Amino acid sequence: MWVGNLWGFFAKIVNRLTSDIPTPFALDKDLMRIDDTEVHESVRERTYELYSTYRLFRKWKYSNRKRT
Repeated sequence: MWVGNLWGFFAKIVNRLTSDIPTPFALDKDLMRIDDTEVHESVRERTYELYSTYRLFRKWKYSNRKRT
């Protein structure tokens, strides 16, 4: 579902980037399927780091503006 904000954009991008990554069949100790691989986790973490860096940069940019 598209919300129309930056967080929704990154959630959509992560799904698109990880959709083509093959996922081997694996079960954990509770016999539940493990759908995440290290590559899935890395893509998700790096994408969300970009989001947080953008937020920090934007906050810094607007806090350093001259106010008249």
